[in-house]
Amino acid sequence: MPRIIIELEGIIDGVKNYKVTVKEFQNEIIFLRKIVRGGANKSFGIEVARLAGVNSEITDRAKDILKNLEKRDITKGGAQNTDKKMYSETEKIISELDIDNLSPMQAFGVLSDLYEKVKGGIDE
Repeated sequence: MPRIIIELEGIIDGVKNYKVTVKEFQNEIIFLRKIVRGGANKSFGIEVARLAGVNSEITDRAKDILKNLEKRDITKGGAQNTDKKMYSETEKIISELDIDNLSPMQAFGVLSDLYEKVKGGIDE
């Protein structure tokens, strides 16, 4: 899957991208406890869950689901929208997402914004 970088701070007013620096060593991640400006080069959500003590069966399943999602083409078979302008804007935002570098909080923010756009378009 090609990496498409997006700067949410260029789309949503007041948003600034920061990341916690990490070091990968022997298939483990070490959080360096330093926050710097910019986006992460990949998401560590599953690894964070593992470090928090989530059962390995759950984190292993999450890794499988993530691999399957990464293989899917989100531009095929999606829901149709009668408001072409809203659909085009939503499609553009989704197509520019770099899911490998999106933190869980950033993903929630994007999803929440898209939900409000779609909900607003349906209710109007």
